[in-house]
Amino acid sequence: MLNHPEAIPDKNQVWLYCSPLPLPLSYLALHCWFVLADQENTISRWEIWQRPQRCKNSWGHLHQNLFPMQQGINRIPGCSFWKWPSKLLFYFDHPVASTLTKIIGSSPEIYPYHHQYRAYPGPNSNTYIQWVLDHLSAPKIELPTSAIGKNWIASKKKC
Repeated sequence: MLNHPEAIPDKNQVWLYCSPLPLPLSYLALHCWFVLADQENTISRWEIWQRPQRCKNSWGHLHQNLFPMQQGINRIPGCSFWKWPSKLLFYFDHPVASTLTKIIGSSPEIYPYHHQYRAYPGPNSNTYIQWVLDHLSAPKIELPTSAIGKNWIASKKKC
């Protein structure tokens, strides 16, 4: 597991976190999200959540700052005081972070599935994360196998 780096003022940075899903799905699947720190020193969390319009900055199932930046998912559904810890999967700085910040910031307008959600096979939170990562020119970044839904768009294109 990577250590959480400190936000550096006046610099774009992006962190990719994950957390197991609630029991019993925690043995099979992860929920992933981005945390951005932009050049204006604004820090925000971006993710797809199963319920739409859950906070002030929501676009269907796409949410900005629905939860605290590093907060994991409930271990037991509906049990909000007992959460899984989050794990940092990737850390991006300049120039990749600048590209990711632009893509994520414009995703309310350009992500084609923000009004759709299906836990399996997708589109879901991991579909969104992989969609963002696929906009990077190189290197190809692959989410863990347990990020169910990451291949939903790719499998749709093959049909």
